[in-house]
Amino acid sequence: MSDIKINSPVSGTLDAGAPAESFQNDPLLPVSVAGLLLWAAAMTMALAAVLLAPVASFVFLLAGFGLAHVLAEMRFIDARFSTRATRPLWHVILGGIAGIALTRLLFILGWIAYAPAVGIEVGIGIVLAAGVAALAPRHRLPLFIGLIAFAALAIGSPIHALLVVALLHNLTPLAFIAEAVPPGERRRIVLFLLVPFVLLPLFIASGAGHGLLEGSGLQPSLWAPQEAGPPERYFSAFLPAWSFGEAWAIDVFAAAVFAQAMHYLAVIVVMPRLQPRFGGGTALPWPQGRLFWLAIAGVSLALLAVYSVDYALARQLYALAAAMHSWLEVPLLVLLAGSALKPTSA
Repeated sequence: MSDIKINSPVSGTLDAGAPAESFQNDPLLPVSVAGLLLWAAAMTMALAAVLLAPVASFVFLLAGFGLAHVLAEMRFIDARFSTRATRPLWHVILGGIAGIALTRLLFILGWIAYAPAVGIEVGIGIVLAAGVAALAPRHRLPLFIGLIAFAALAIGSPIHALLVVALLHNLTPLAFIAEAVPPGERRRIVLFLLVPFVLLPLFIASGAGHGLLEGSGLQPSLWAPQEAGPPERYFSAFLPAWSFGEAWAIDVFAAAVFAQAMHYLAVIVVMPRLQPRFGGGTALPWPQGRLFWLAIAGVSLALLAVYSVDYALARQLYALAAAMHSWLEVPLLVLLAGSALKPTSA
């Protein structure tokens, strides 16, 4: 948004344009010894949690950190991309996101059924992605091949297409972090992040994780809070209904929950550490420094209170916010893949 007001830079630990040495020594980034230990500990705890109690882990992540991750990711997107696309393009993107949000809201209010709501949402997302792909100066053909394949899936089953978006959304920090880190660190950090985002989820999905668990005499628990309903309902976040009774369903669900935990860690811990390198500022007047995190804690606690009273309503409210930020990433990633955004010096 080259002609909009830019607010003050996002505050943080790293200085804008910080040298590579300060980046490498940051204790919370997975390029320092402390950062690697943090990620190793997080991966170990998340692996144990999703293998032992995948449904409870999903509920805990969603209720405790879901909204915090949405807000943190929206601020990152604002700081990284708000000045790298034209105002008319942002109007188109945000108009599409508003249409998706309106569709979700109409569904929450009961004014539109689930199936047509999903169809409308996915349709808007496809049109939005295709529109920005047409602007890409590079890789336009593979982008459209991917979009055509996704559109074919959506025509056959919009719900399955939405599940694909939900699964792939967990991988988006890989792209955002790779694009934001210093070029000299990019290969190393991406190779490391492939472990929590790709290799370990594949290990869990293969059933090997639960196999090791059962070999130790332990069994996974499908326990969930009573007010949250039967555990199978949570499988629908990542799996089609016909698969709920399959033996592999719990493995794939646990893998998706693990990837979600890593997604939250990357968005809440790592990506904010990169923001001060960008320089400039944000289009929206986000609270600065600790005030931002206090505000996030406040709204997260408020939603957590709603979860404790009416889980279904809280889940729908969170889904509204999550849909907006998930679909916002799609055109941005298409623009990045097609080299259609203005370059940045940071």
